[in-house]
Amino acid sequence: MEEEIVHSISRVLDLAHSQAKPMYVPSEAARDLYWRARYVNRAPISDRPGAIRLLQQAIAMEPKYVDAWSALSAQHALVAIHQEPPYPQTVAIAKETIRRTLELDPNDARAHAALDAVLNAWAYFTYSFALMEHHRFDDSLEALRKARALDPLSQAVATDLATIYFDAHRYDDSLREARSILKAAPDHINALWILAVTLSHAGQYQEADATFQKVLERTRRDPITLARYGAGLVRAGKRAEAEAVLNELLTGKYAAVTLGVHLAYVYAALGENAKALDCLDKSYAHHDTDMIFLGVDPAFDTLRSEPRFIAIKNKMGL
Repeated sequence: MEEEIVHSISRVLDLAHSQAKPMYVPSEAARDLYWRARYVNRAPISDRPGAIRLLQQAIAMEPKYVDAWSALSAQHALVAIHQEPPYPQTVAIAKETIRRTLELDPNDARAHAALDAVLNAWAYFTYSFALMEHHRFDDSLEALRKARALDPLSQAVATDLATIYFDAHRYDDSLREARSILKAAPDHINALWILAVTLSHAGQYQEADATFQKVLERTRRDPITLARYGAGLVRAGKRAEAEAVLNELLTGKYAAVTLGVHLAYVYAALGENAKALDCLDKSYAHHDTDMIFLGVDPAFDTLRSEPRFIAIKNKMGL
């Protein structure tokens, strides 16, 4: 009986093998590009544009390399979900990349997951932020919970939950979400970032400083993090250090960059409201996308009664 079962299984496997398509084996150079892309996107500083370039190079070498197409579809889906510029072209690019992947392999799980994220989770994700900008925090959180139901393991959704809790001044909830991500992924840069910012506003200055140092090291002292750190130093009673950070932003390697709203974080914390409002006026004139959080960001709580601040909010419809 056992021998008959073994022979039956062997016949099935032989038939499946005879009907299977021959495995596509990409060149060594294309495989190297693929694995380099996987590496740079998992590094402490996730380099999504670099990963996309490497995957595109692999596909240029091997147009039927399904794994490379699949990984590229996932990367473009993340770009679309986070509305990275140029938008809305990013959604169209994601859909086309997914389509090309599924043409090569209709059963590719990663491509199907990417499509679901772009069409469904993305909708709830963006809707949640639109609601949050207009102080509809409960509705915003409900929309993100629906996104989480569609993608329960998404660290991006968890990070955005932490962000919305932060903007709602629900610091304990924000910290809980950020820490839950970091338990699974200790180097998750966005979770570290929102953790540092929230700790600073929650008055947990020692842990905030240590977390900011990790983020600043991993982001090579990027100006957005530096500005939040400077504002946090003021709240911690370290005004001289905060002014040194402000000077670095104004005169250092970022001096040529229009920081606008980010400089306003530091000026507002320092109590230099006129300078903070000058920065916000410039950011409004330059259509800075970070201005959409003007009405809810705790960093601007000290400016809310200022007539100029109210005027900017009204012009933006916030």
